[in-house]
Formats: sequence, C-alpha cells, structure tokens
Amino acid sequence: MPTRNLPSLHQLKELFDTKSQALNFLLRSEDLFPPAKEQLWNKYFKQAEFATPIHANGKAIFSGGTITRLTPPMLLPRGTWSPPSEFTKGGFEFYFDALHDLGGMKVITAMDMMNYDKKLKQLAGSTVNGSTNIIDYFIQNLQDLISGGHSVYTYLSMQLLSKGEWEYKSPHYGFEIKGICDRIRPEFKIKASTLTWADPDAPILADLQRSVKLIRDKTGYDGVLTAKMSRTKFVDEVQANNEIRKLFQGTIVMGGAMFDVNKIITIEELNNWLALQGGNYPIIELIEESQVIQDIPTVKKTVKGWQEEMVIVSPAGNQGTIEWAYPEELIYLAKFNNRSVESLYGGLFGVMNWERPESHVPSYETHVYTLGAPALSTYPYWVQIDTSKVG
Repeated sequence: MPTRNLPSLHQLKELFDTKSQALNFLLRSEDLFPPAKEQLWNKYFKQAEFATPIHANGKAIFSGGTITRLTPPMLLPRGTWSPPSEFTKGGFEFYFDALHDLGGMKVITAMDMMNYDKKLKQLAGSTVNGSTNIIDYFIQNLQDLISGGHSVYTYLSMQLLSKGEWEYKSPHYGFEIKGICDRIRPEFKIKASTLTWADPDAPILADLQRSVKLIRDKTGYDGVLTAKMSRTKFVDEVQANNEIRKLFQGTIVMGGAMFDVNKIITIEELNNWLALQGGNYPIIELIEESQVIQDIPTVKKTVKGWQEEMVIVSPAGNQGTIEWAYPEELIYLAKFNNRSVESLYGGLFGVMNWERPESHVPSYETHVYTLGAPALSTYPYWVQIDTSKVG
C-alpha cells in the first residue's frame, strides 16, 4: 500500500472539501488504482470510446453492433454493356439495450474520526506515522469500491458472453436489472449431440467441429475461432474424454514413444493438435473468474458470471464493449458545497466524497457510481453449446 506523509486528520478531511483539490490529486495517482486493461472484463469487452447519450427521460439506450460479412457468391453471367447483377452486401447489424446504475459506498462516522484522533495522540512522538496509516485505510476503502466496480463489469460481461443475456439482483434492496442481446440466431444455441460432455464417451470433438461448421456455413466467417469454457469443464470433462485420450495415445505410439495411461493431456498439446486441423476446430480458451457479492450487510458469498455448462465458440479476441455514461446526478450534485466529485477511467466511475454534518452522528461518505452495461459485438458468429443437455 502506498504511503502519504500526512501530519494530521486535517488532510483526510481535505478529501471531502470542495475547495480542495485533494480528491482530484488522489484519483490522478496512477500507483493507487490498477489500469482497466488489467481487469478480466477488459480482456473481452473494451470500454467504449464515447459515452452513451442520456435522454431527457433519464434513460441511456445504446446500440451494440458489428460489421457483418456474407459468404461471397459467384459472379453471374451478364450481357455485354449491361450492368452486372446486384448482390446482397454485408453491413452493420445492431441491437439495442439500456445502461443501468450501479454503486456502493463506505462511511467514516464521527466516532471513527474520534478514534482516529485518539490514535494520532497515542502515537505522537513514536516512530509510527499514525496519520499515514489512517489515510492508507481510507485509500484501501476507496480501492475496494473501485475493485467492486471492476468485479461487477466482469460478472455481467461473463454472463453475456456465456448465455447472450445477463441479470443482476441486489439481494437486500430488491433492485433487479437485466440485459439481453436479442439478435442471436436461435439455431446458434445448440446442445451436445449424443451424450452430455460429463460422459467420458461424449463426442466432444464432433460437437466442436459442428459449431465451427455452423458459423462458417451460415456467415462465411473464415477467421480464428475459439471455444471458451471454464477451467473446471476442461479439467473434468475434456481432459477425461476417452476419444481425446485415445487420439493422443495413438499419436504418441505412432511417434515411437510409450503412452502413459495416467498422462494428463495439457491444453497446449490439445490446442497444438486442433490448430493443425485446417480451421475445422476452434482453439480452446479457458475462462477463470469469480466475484464476491454482499448478500446481506454482514454476509458475503462468491458468485460467477460464466455459466458452467456452456461452451461458447466465437471469434478470437475482443467480444464487445462496456457501454457507459457519466451519471447526470453527479454533475448536478457537484454544485453543492458539501460534495466533492471526481471521475476515474475517463468517466466510467464517478467518485463523490460527501460530508454530512447535519445528522445526529456526523459522517463522511465516499460513494462510487457507474452507469453502464456490456454489449456483445460477436453475436453474428456466436455459437453456444449447452454441454449438459442432448438434442
């Protein structure tokens, strides 16, 4: 944790002072907050370059889209000096969804301030810088709120990528928000062919090949495709699959080496084989993510956005964007003399420090807000395999 040489609580209170630039200085300190590019959501969903406009009714509707390509048809016969036949062309595809408000806060009460002041007096004259410990505690709380913002975008984007829609419910406040990509082809949501993948005799390779053929035949997409799945699914089902093990057993024996029946087929070995099959199979890509949700004020639990039973075959690389807008309420609240308002990541997160001296126990509150939602752009080339069902 970085340290700040602050001699008293005065500097902590400056972070809540609208006349001070302390909060702005703190948020501009690059060593305090990790770059967005290091977050899991950013690996698949880049922050949109421009903010989504907020309409007069307070709603922010965005369009998620992509440029589509069609399978090129053959040229047609034509008469000399006559125009050629017009072909259907690719273009932009869109779907529409809405941004949603998310946020959290941490509170420093007057009692906390009193205890901080006592600590400073107890440590006066010692080698321990008590004021540094206090400001670092505040910074840690702010970091936790920002990390919670990153976590929620990972949670929502992994849901969207794995099932084409997402939902998020606030357990103890009753709020529920949802989003959906409604342009996914129904025929692109398939099931395991003859056996669920949990069965060691399941034709996993055939299912992967079927999904690639579906994308290439229906859309003409000829780029690299990856099969995105959880590490648990890869370890428990793919590595244990009899067909895949026999494939490598035969490869190794033909190479003149002995095959160890206990050998674990690594993802590198399997992907090397898949890559040599002329684009008929996707490369396997592992998704590892989990978040913590506060179920009630004193209880937390771990949740995952990625749907364990799903395997998604889609183009490699970026899958969409995080659409966002800077909350209008923060622009308005910044006018009040007891609120200090700043932003992070170009407006993705808004931070408001709020001094509340009028309550019975005065407090200092730090609020973090974000207005956003993930948007899927690869949906024209997105095939979902529900490996837990046969059909």
